[in-house]
Amino acid sequence: MNERIPRVPLLLGAGGLLPFLALALMLWALPAAYTETAVTWLLAYSAVILCFVGALHWGVALVHPEMGDRERALLTAWSVVPALVAWIALALPPLVGMLLMLTMFIVQLVADHVLVRHFSVTPWFLYLRRRLTVVVVVCLALAATYLLVH
Repeated sequence: MNERIPRVPLLLGAGGLLPFLALALMLWALPAAYTETAVTWLLAYSAVILCFVGALHWGVALVHPEMGDRERALLTAWSVVPALVAWIALALPPLVGMLLMLTMFIVQLVADHVLVRHFSVTPWFLYLRRRLTVVVVVCLALAATYLLVH
């Protein structure tokens, strides 16, 4: 398998990590007066990105030539689950919401593995998704830890 990630997806993926990194670090580095803002922004950004990665499955279902109607229905149905979970996470207390987002990013990565096992997608997809998800999960774990100890 060719794991070379094209430049544009690599740069966009890396750039998409910057808010996760900045906001998780802000919690630990800035005065407590900024905590609520940083947590709110991190949860909101996490929700946006979780919706995006879920929607990737919808996109595959739209264009994959070898997919049957049943598989297409399952894939499009699954693609909205991350958005619904993200929406619920935003309504929960911050620590619970953060942990739910973290869990859903891991679940979505598992769903990505299932997708790739059953349908051919670009060879670098999982290579990129794994790396991005690790950073996201670490950032959300740092934020959740901050919320636990403060």
